[in-house]
Order: sequence, then C-alpha cells, then structure tokens
Amino acid sequence: MQNKQAIFIIGSPGSGKDVVIRDISSNYGIVEFTSTQIDQMLYTDSVFKRARPEKQDSLLERRSILVTANTFDLGFVITKEVLEAIGYTTHLVVVE
Repeated sequence: MQNKQAIFIIGSPGSGKDVVIRDISSNYGIVEFTSTQIDQMLYTDSVFKRARPEKQDSLLERRSILVTANTFDLGFVITKEVLEAIGYTTHLVVVE
C-alpha cells in the first residue's frame, strides 16, 4: 500500500468495524486511530507526546493510517479534510 493513505472505517456500534480493522491492520501493518485520538493528536501537543511511539511515528512519517469513526459522529468529516490538507489521500469504508 502506498504511503499517505488515511482509510476511514465508518459504521454504527456493533457493525463489525473492529473485524475489518483487525484484518487490514494484520495484513498491512497499518496503525489504527479513533477519530477522537487523531483529532487530539493533531491539535494538542501534550496528547501527541503521550501517544504510543508507533502512533507518533505514523503521523510524523506520514505513513498510512486507519481511522475509525461512528456513523453518528460526523466530526470525522473535518478530520478527513485536515488529513487531506497535510498530504494524505483519504478513503471511506462503510461497514454495515
């Protein structure tokens, strides 16, 4: 998979997002963030510094990432736009 890909896995609670994430993560070694985690890491330096090293490295080195979001929380749209602005190509995967 090319670098700079942000794959958003969107679905309601219990839809199977975790199954999809585990499959992608184990096959491609991509680090997972929740939409809240990525927002906090992008905007708050202290949160970024407390994050696990693999999450810090994924953002600093612009590696591909997975971002999970609940379909009821439309804040992921802003996160998507911010990631695009810093060079990520974004993709949405809806899990039902």
